[in-house]
Amino acid sequence: MKWEAPLGKFDIFENSGSVFAVEWSDEKCLIMQSFSSNIRLWLSQDTLTRNKFPTVFVYPQDAVSRATLIQNIKQNSQSSIKYGFRNLNGGITYVCEELLSDTNGIVTSIFTDITETYQHNLEVSEVSERLELVLEGTRLGMWDWNPQTNDVVFDERWANMLGLRHCDLTQTLSDWENRVHPDDIEGCFTDIMAHVNGEVGFYENTHRVMHADGNWRYILDRGRVVKRDASGNPIRFTGTHTDVTELKKAELRAQESLSAKNKFFARMSHEIRTPLHGILGTADILTKKNLPSDAEHLVQIINDSGEQLQILLNDLLDVAKIEEDTLEISIKRCDIVKSLKTVFNLFKQKAESKGLEYTFVNNTPTASIFIHTDPSRINQIISNVISNSIKFTNNGFVKLTIDVVGGEFFVHVEDSGIGIKDTSLIFNPYTQEGTVASKSMGTGLGLSIVKSLCEKLTIQLHIDSVPKRGTCFRFNLGRVIKTATTAKKMNKAESQEKTGVSNKKVLVVDDNDINLLIAKTMLGECFEIVEIAQSGKTAIDLVSKHRNYDLIFMDLNMPEMDGIETSEKINQLNLANPPIIVAQTADATEEAKALLKTASIDNIITKPFTKEKLTALIHSLNIRARPS
Repeated sequence: MKWEAPLGKFDIFENSGSVFAVEWSDEKCLIMQSFSSNIRLWLSQDTLTRNKFPTVFVYPQDAVSRATLIQNIKQNSQSSIKYGFRNLNGGITYVCEELLSDTNGIVTSIFTDITETYQHNLEVSEVSERLELVLEGTRLGMWDWNPQTNDVVFDERWANMLGLRHCDLTQTLSDWENRVHPDDIEGCFTDIMAHVNGEVGFYENTHRVMHADGNWRYILDRGRVVKRDASGNPIRFTGTHTDVTELKKAELRAQESLSAKNKFFARMSHEIRTPLHGILGTADILTKKNLPSDAEHLVQIINDSGEQLQILLNDLLDVAKIEEDTLEISIKRCDIVKSLKTVFNLFKQKAESKGLEYTFVNNTPTASIFIHTDPSRINQIISNVISNSIKFTNNGFVKLTIDVVGGEFFVHVEDSGIGIKDTSLIFNPYTQEGTVASKSMGTGLGLSIVKSLCEKLTIQLHIDSVPKRGTCFRFNLGRVIKTATTAKKMNKAESQEKTGVSNKKVLVVDDNDINLLIAKTMLGECFEIVEIAQSGKTAIDLVSKHRNYDLIFMDLNMPEMDGIETSEKINQLNLANPPIIVAQTADATEEAKALLKTASIDNIITKPFTKEKLTALIHSLNIRARPS
């Protein structure tokens, strides 16, 4: 462009700290004719003496670009360029040079210092490039949503993730919403609103989105509200999409594999429990007979071996439930002293048979202490620990102690056994310490289950152990809610029930001859009338005909008509005095127990069971007996 230079043409720049001017004496703008005096703020006297301006360029390519600019200025195709040069302090000053040509063809350059702006833009550019590299490397698709207008800016990666082109998008919420699986959309908006309402710091949800190829892709969606209006309404909600389909599929495969393994355990448990019930039931009946001493010893071996197998089955099932997080907990008010005494008595014979001093110590002044917990799980925890103490103590003592400190109930199980070298490892599944002989005495699952149950019940567990001197397990079961100085005395009628024979009528339904024999023998010691049915159909016929059974023991797994269907049909008879139905099954899974509710069966006894277990169940049903 042509420029008329005024008088004192550079005076305007004299006091400027950001603009200076140079008039050139040649067409290539290499030699400085004159310049504004403030140029000394940028260029040294040495540079000015050498006069050739290109010698101060930082980068050779800048000089090439400037030479091209000089050539193009004659065609007015370009009149400015940005570059950096060495300044007075040896650093770099970034300038924008604009060339002006006057009527005489003399070219003047006006230089504007843009260092601050240039560096800011450079930083922004570097951040943008870094972000772009991160997004590219992590395969993240970006979205920027205005919830008030539902306008959304989706980037190209977001579109490509779903097999789309960027131009295919309407840049509205429907681009995403219409592609989300119908079963997942409600959960998405629930999580979105939880964040919008301030309930959670960030939005995160994994859901299925339809790909252009017709397949569902699992998308990890994350975001955050970054701007709100004066009323607090979100007006900018930004986030990312990540395709986690392969990871999700791997997770589902792992869950299916775990489920298949646990179903295998459950099925094998059922198949083993059925004959085991026959073995232990027969052995239990034999222990009540007058047998020669050598026969008694052999029966005891059968009992002990069967109990070990039963413990193994129970442990495997519990581990499976823990892994699937389906282990059920039922919290209720219970007399914990009574419960622990029952557990203690279960192991009395075993401890005394090894010659151990086996004691129960109550350091409280009360006979009954009530807490809120799951008594069956507490029994399982303490049983595991006492069993281990007896197992790994060859001489000395095993002691169960209870105490109340600061209103909380504590249980100690202490022994003088072989001790534990590393207490941090014993809670790992399938991990055992000790000799080869001692390791062969279990699966290493018991204490793993103890730890899991303590976590479920929020029980504080502490263990102290000294190798070759013994171990002490300490449990804090929680707050005491009530105490009683004396235990409830059993009245005469109740006492008679414990030993008497009831005149109630009982029906045992089972397709297995051995199970029928065992159940009838055990029940015959409690009831005067015990009848049997070997199928569901026979059971229904008997109940329809006699209509006076007080109690029915129903096997769940029978051919043609199983125990669930049989029980439902009996309930449909609408009897004036319907019998109490007790399910007897070798299937101890939670799914099996859930099925009982459909047939209105509230009681269950798991095979194998002993006479003591059967008697305890009968008394819990409040079936009145008469003295024999």
